Amino acid sequence: MANASQQLGFEAIMKNLEAIVSQMENSDLELEKSISLFEEGMRLTQEGEKILANAQQRVELLLKNGTETVPFEEN
Repeated sequence: MANASQQLGFEAIMKNLEAIVSQMENSDLELEKSISLFEEGMRLTQEGEKILANAQQRVELLLKNGTETVPFEEN
């Protein structure tokens, strides 16, 4: 199942994590099911952290290379 999480985008990972948390908070789960959900949540968390670290590196590289940024202005 780790391969499936590697193919998910950040938003999908967050949605899956929210579903896992909801299940764990709102259910009387058997111990094995709780552990299984916790393990999947940890895998998803690690994958999300990798995505965020990669995005941070990309932003830092852009800033380091002198790419000028302009604040977003809403109309």
